[in-house]
Amino acid sequence: MNEIREYIRYDSLNLVSYIIYSEDGISISQGIGRTLNMSQGGILLEIEDLLDEDIKNISMTIAIGENVVNVGGRVAFTLITTAGFTEYGIQFIGTDRKTSEIIECFIDGSLSETQKKPRLLRKKDSRIDSFNLTIVKEHEIILEYIDSYRKLIENTDNRDLIIKIENLMIFLKKDMVSHFFFEENAVFKAALYGNHIDETTHAIINKFKNDHSILMTTLEEILSFLRIIKMEEKKEGEDSLIRKIFVFLGHTKKHCREESEILTSLINYDWEKMRYLNSLLA
Repeated sequence: MNEIREYIRYDSLNLVSYIIYSEDGISISQGIGRTLNMSQGGILLEIEDLLDEDIKNISMTIAIGENVVNVGGRVAFTLITTAGFTEYGIQFIGTDRKTSEIIECFIDGSLSETQKKPRLLRKKDSRIDSFNLTIVKEHEIILEYIDSYRKLIENTDNRDLIIKIENLMIFLKKDMVSHFFFEENAVFKAALYGNHIDETTHAIINKFKNDHSILMTTLEEILSFLRIIKMEEKKEGEDSLIRKIFVFLGHTKKHCREESEILTSLINYDWEKMRYLNSLLA
């Protein structure tokens, strides 16, 4: 499909609460998703559900920076990904002036900078020119979920809280799997590349690999717990679940900080390792 856009779209992860309507104006589905990119004229929305293509319009509440905006949209195209998610290309319709100004300000103030900073590696042939920028930016994307989670639980009386947390954790899992795959199959191998690697470097890499395994196991346990609470509609398990998630996110934040500090010193400014890292991505 040749798609002509009036506006440039910039990569951006923003939580979205949505209601999707059929061509007849009937509500088909509602839930929580996220934007993959955004422009003044529309977004690429990713959701977990697999829906029929017979959809036309959508109403959305989007968290943009410190603001929450309500906007309508028209579905331009639908894509079912190999990971089992659905992506919708959405054109904004009926956007009021205040909402347009918030989106424009957000794009001008921050998103234009993302062209200079690599985001999560989605392509096999992505090249890394600055390892420090790459690893820090990837960790920033993972850590965005911590802020999003804190915003979600500010109102614990919300009946949809468990569903919203589950959606957030599903998206977090997807990004963590992608990030960990990149590290284990490229970054760690590059860190161990060369003739002067000591046992300390091996121990550091093994620790980070073990952290990945522990974090993913904990995340799977949280998702299982969420499904049980949602299915049985129980409220008594929510407090322990929230504590468990806070501990998990704390460990995730610590892990990302340690990797950013230590992996940078193992790889940055070592051009042989950087060349090897790029060869693994080729």
